[in-house]
Amino acid sequence: MVVVIGAGKTGRGFLARLLFENGEPFILVDKDKNLVDRLQNGYRISFFSNVRPEIEVQGYRAVYTDDSDCPALLAAADRILVSVGGGNIADVAEWLASMVTANLLEGPFQNIIFCENARDPGEKARKVFLENLPEELRDKADAHFGFADAAVFCTTVEKTPGSVDIGSENYPVLPFDAAKVKGELPETKGFQPVSAFQNILMRKIYTYNAASGIIAYLGWWKKYKVYGDAANDPQILKLLDRNYQETGRAICAEYGYTAEDQAEFAALSKAKFCDKTIVDTVVRNAREPQRKLSAGERIVGPALLIEKYGGDSGVLALTAAAALLYTDKDDAEWEKMKASCNTEELFGKLSGLDREHPFVQKVSAAVKNLVSTGRGVLPEDEVGR
Repeated sequence: MVVVIGAGKTGRGFLARLLFENGEPFILVDKDKNLVDRLQNGYRISFFSNVRPEIEVQGYRAVYTDDSDCPALLAAADRILVSVGGGNIADVAEWLASMVTANLLEGPFQNIIFCENARDPGEKARKVFLENLPEELRDKADAHFGFADAAVFCTTVEKTPGSVDIGSENYPVLPFDAAKVKGELPETKGFQPVSAFQNILMRKIYTYNAASGIIAYLGWWKKYKVYGDAANDPQILKLLDRNYQETGRAICAEYGYTAEDQAEFAALSKAKFCDKTIVDTVVRNAREPQRKLSAGERIVGPALLIEKYGGDSGVLALTAAAALLYTDKDDAEWEKMKASCNTEELFGKLSGLDREHPFVQKVSAAVKNLVSTGRGVLPEDEVGR
C-alpha cells in the first residue's frame, strides 16, 4: 500500500494516476479537510488534446492529516510519496516525525519519495525530520527511512476552478533517485529508478523549470494571464530560445550530455510550454518568487552555470528582475519581503550572492531597465540582442 501525502494536482492527478493504472492500493492524505471530504467519491482525469479517454479514479481512501488512523497507515506503507510544494516540505517533515515510534523503527525499511519541483527536497526534509525526533531515536530512524527525490515532468491542472477533477498530460514516467532508497522498492510501471539522478534533476531544473520561470515572469510583466499566450509571445519566444542555447551549452559542458541530446530535451520543453491545449495560468507558474530566486533554483542556478562556462546570462537576469518586481496580493510573506528592502538587497538575501557579484549587478541593471520601460513592455535592448 502506498501513501500519497498531498492530494493536490500532482498528488491526485499524476502520482495517484500511476498507482491506479497499475492496480496498486493507495491512500491520499491532505491537510485540507474540505478537499479530503470532496475526494471521498472519486474524481476524473482527462488528458490534454484528448490523446486518450478520460479515466475515473476510484477505490482509494482520502484522509485528513489529523485522522487518528494516520500513524498506522504510514507504518503499513511500503512507500510514501510526498507532493506538497517546496514551501511546505519542513511542515511535512515535522508531521512525519510526530508519527514515529520506537516500534515502527523495528520494522522493514521505509522510503519517502519527494515529488517536488525543487532542489534537494528529500535532504532538506531528512534534516528537519531528524531534528524533530527524540535524540535517542535519530540514528535508528536515519537508518530506517530512505529520503529520495523524484523529478516531475507531468503538468496537471484543475479541470475547472475548485474542481477535484484534473486535466493532465499523458506523461507515463516518474524518475527517482535510486541511490537514496533503502532496501528494495516494489516494482511499479512508471516508477523509474535512476542511478545518476542528480544529473537528471539539475538538467530538468535548468532546462524545464528555468524556461517556465522565463515565460511566467516575463509573461506577467507583459500583462498576460494565460500561460500559453505568454509562451507564444514573439518577444518571449526569442528570449526563451536564446536562453535554451546558452543553458544547453553549459549543461553539456557540466554534465556531459551531447549537444543533439540537449537540443532535443529543450525542444520537448518548448513544445510543452507552447501547447495552448494545456490550459494554465501565469499566476500559478509565477507563485513563490522567493523560492524560485533562491540559490541553486531555476533562475540563479542556471545563470551561474552559464557564467561558469563564459556564456550570456542576460535572459535569466531579466527574468530575475521581473520576478523581483512581481506582485502577489495573496502572498503576504512575499509582499512583506519586498517592502523590507530594495530589490538589490532582496535578491542578495534570496540568492546568497554578494552585492558585488556580476550576476547581482546584471539583475540590478535589468530591474532599472524594466522600471524605466514600464509594465507591459520588454526592453528592446534585451530582446534585440
